[in-house]
Amino acid sequence: TKASFRYDKTDGIYVNRNYERYMIRVNNDFKINKYIEAHLDVNYKRSKSEEPHRNPMDLQYRATPPIYAARWSNGMWGDVKDGENTLAMITDGGLKTSWYNRLGGKAAIDISPIEGLKISGVIAPTYNFDKVKSFRKQVPFTYANDPNTIKGYMNGFTTTKLTENRNDSYDVTTQFFANYNKTFGKHELSAMVGYEDYYAFGEKLSASRDQYELTNFPYLDIGPENLRDNGGNAEEYAYRSFFGRIAYSYDNRYLLQVNFRRDGSSRFAKNHRWGVFPSFSAGWNLHRESFMIETNNWLSELKIRASWGVLGDAEKVGYYPTAQILSYDPKIYAFNDKLVGGAYNNIAVNQNITWEESKYTNIGLDFGLFDQRIKLSADYFINMRDNILYRPPVPSEFGLNAPYSNLLKMKNQGMDIMAGYQDGNGDFHWGIDVNLSYSKNKVLEMGDSERWIENNTVTYLNDRYQLPFGYEAIGLFQSEEEIANSPNQGNVLPGNIKYKDQNGDNIIDGEDRVVLNRKIPLNFGMNLSFGYKDFDFSLNMYGKLNTKKYLQGYEGWAFYLTDNARPMHLDAWSESNPDASYPRLTLTNTSNDYDSRYNSFWLRTADYLKIQNVQVGYTVPQSVLERVNIKYLRVYLSGQNLATITGYDGFDPEGGWYPLARTFSFGFNLQF
Repeated sequence: TKASFRYDKTDGIYVNRNYERYMIRVNNDFKINKYIEAHLDVNYKRSKSEEPHRNPMDLQYRATPPIYAARWSNGMWGDVKDGENTLAMITDGGLKTSWYNRLGGKAAIDISPIEGLKISGVIAPTYNFDKVKSFRKQVPFTYANDPNTIKGYMNGFTTTKLTENRNDSYDVTTQFFANYNKTFGKHELSAMVGYEDYYAFGEKLSASRDQYELTNFPYLDIGPENLRDNGGNAEEYAYRSFFGRIAYSYDNRYLLQVNFRRDGSSRFAKNHRWGVFPSFSAGWNLHRESFMIETNNWLSELKIRASWGVLGDAEKVGYYPTAQILSYDPKIYAFNDKLVGGAYNNIAVNQNITWEESKYTNIGLDFGLFDQRIKLSADYFINMRDNILYRPPVPSEFGLNAPYSNLLKMKNQGMDIMAGYQDGNGDFHWGIDVNLSYSKNKVLEMGDSERWIENNTVTYLNDRYQLPFGYEAIGLFQSEEEIANSPNQGNVLPGNIKYKDQNGDNIIDGEDRVVLNRKIPLNFGMNLSFGYKDFDFSLNMYGKLNTKKYLQGYEGWAFYLTDNARPMHLDAWSESNPDASYPRLTLTNTSNDYDSRYNSFWLRTADYLKIQNVQVGYTVPQSVLERVNIKYLRVYLSGQNLATITGYDGFDPEGGWYPLARTFSFGFNLQF
């Protein structure tokens, strides 16, 4: 029997934000006799999260100019732009408290009737019991000229409202396996057949009451009965799988493996529910051949690998993509000059959709020198995705979003390369590992179309998927005369972005949009290690090259939605600063420069290098530990998210707007 317990408590970086978690796990193994073994595992997790109803890290609130008084000397809250006082919202606006309970277990039995054969049965249920209590409180504000009189309430906090949610769910996984392993001479054979059944069901219940008078009692009975609401729903999902594998090895030189799966999903209609997904792989350890014996003193590995397989994907379509769902609206139809209720279709469905398939081909090479001090691994892959489940763009006259269809076929190809060097001398040891990867896609089929324009991307047949599509910026207008002598671009002024007239019709419109970037991103990473005697040091970093990111909204546009500006906006265009890096400043963010015209001016290089983790450790020598009956002790100091090296003007070139916390920690690993 093994048991473990874990407790975590984390305070947020702003008021009323914290997280707490308990985890317990018990694993039991029973040997009944020489033929039968049993296993019984139980785990339980309970977590509690508290947070205010507004996240002050959202860009909308971080961009608020720091020129407003948040609180007056009498303790009352200031309005901060007509009710946008974030500090007041997170301090007095109430809490959203969430409790999550998960109870899981696994019972298994292994029967070994003959040598090499093991028959196993597993059942693994999981139960979730979640509760969320959201008590949003009314937060008043006052003005500077009369700080003692309430003039209004914060936006979104005009009343005190309680909303409660109860979500219960469970899932059960049942598995049966038969494994057989046999070695005879230089031959090794293993085989496996199995069956898996998965079923999940969940129910959700919600209730709320509004305009509470008593703001310290978050219970539904306290709220007004005439301002109550409730709702609920349920969902279920299931799949079944039959699978098998045969693996063969001769003298650890020739390797072969065959896999087979037949999967059925409840997401699809009855006649399209099942898919068959085989795969094959082979390997040749060339360095083990007799004709390579003369290289043994320097060549430690030379392996050639190849594989082909089919994978299925069904998850993107949701649980009920083929179900015709009706919605009800009490005022949707008009009869005799009166609005009446009725039901209507709010989605279009396609009953004939089935599994999306990825046919993956891979050729690889593993290479090692001088007892693996130098290592190289390279893979070239081709992924042919067929029957891709996709919702194509349709005219607005259709009235609904297009249904999912097995519409696209796409080819994705690329390479993964890893190289490493590990060595040492006396008390010193050091190492470096690097990895590089890239991939490029090509759309081979897209229904009856040859071009799709979606939002600010374009997809052409026999070209890459969803390339950035917009106007090519060629500078900033410098004068009214330049505007008059340029193609008609609408209502623009000196300092606005100037676009290229691609088709020469002297008008800048949608026909002048072009692909703005065709570079293929390159991902890379590096691990460094160094040690001296019992001290060790490691560093991990990763990054990306040839990548672009669109600088927009609070991240890049000055006074966006009348909010704050950033230091880069100091270099804005003016008659005295014609070579500026930013267009003219304006409170209205003209559509020419910003919202409605996606353009290359804001598509910025977002290459980066991130130092993800640095750790320094010390392992206490055994000669010291033996005196106190300790088997192993290592202490360490580590830092995470230490630095981002980039030329990108926005917040995070990797994406995401929440600030990355730089974390330093001290710990130890102890074994008795």
